[in-house]
Amino acid sequence: MRNDLCYFLPGLTAPIPAELAARGLDRVFGRIRSGRIDCPPHAALDGSQSQPTPDGGPGLLIGCAGTETPGFSADDQTWIDCGDAEYWIGFQTADPPGPSDLARDDQLPGDRIRLGDQRQWLIPNATMLPTRKRLAAGGVIESRVLESCAPLMEMALEVWTNNDAIAAHSELTSGELTQAEINARCAELDLMTGRREREIIAAAIGANHRIGLIGVLALGLLDDCCEVEILRTLIDLDSMIKLRAAELLAGEQKKKEAP
Repeated sequence: MRNDLCYFLPGLTAPIPAELAARGLDRVFGRIRSGRIDCPPHAALDGSQSQPTPDGGPGLLIGCAGTETPGFSADDQTWIDCGDAEYWIGFQTADPPGPSDLARDDQLPGDRIRLGDQRQWLIPNATMLPTRKRLAAGGVIESRVLESCAPLMEMALEVWTNNDAIAAHSELTSGELTQAEINARCAELDLMTGRREREIIAAAIGANHRIGLIGVLALGLLDDCCEVEILRTLIDLDSMIKLRAAELLAGEQKKKEAP
């Protein structure tokens, strides 16, 4: 299991699609063109001395990296019971998997951000997502993000809309409110919660890597600095700021030139 991120699903003996989807692992593993879950190498273990498992009972062990069948070893692996997620997650204690181990075959363009493990992970830029052009009514050519990338684009728009809403309420960034007061005010304004931010951040990381929110947290990939950088990269905030500044400058110039 070296450099692998593994999932142990108690009680299962085969990667039943409905069971994987119910645990959110279809998004982690991804789907092939036909729509079928692209399940990585796996092994059904009975929990015996010759086939040990994290909880001591039978179940299915699935790996995310490489082509080798994963195995369980209590001595040199870290395993975490993920509770309501209904699986355990594990990795090699001395050598946790990194971006190259979990990279998807087809990665989206973006920027590399140093995450909590001090390694560079490729985070997609929503303005660079692949599109498909179609002819619409009236001979208009429409360009739309590929269906597979649409959820990520929707998340990016959600982040941008949330940023606009925060900018409209200066009290949230004035430094005069406590965190509890900020949270309460955000709830009143129906702004994005910290949990929702983490979900979007994990989706951005997972777009190019076989990993979900639980895996991101298990590997300790998030800190305050990289969370901000991931969101900035996802919505291409720096370019957007420059664009808005240019628009404001153009507007001011027109006012000066007006009679």
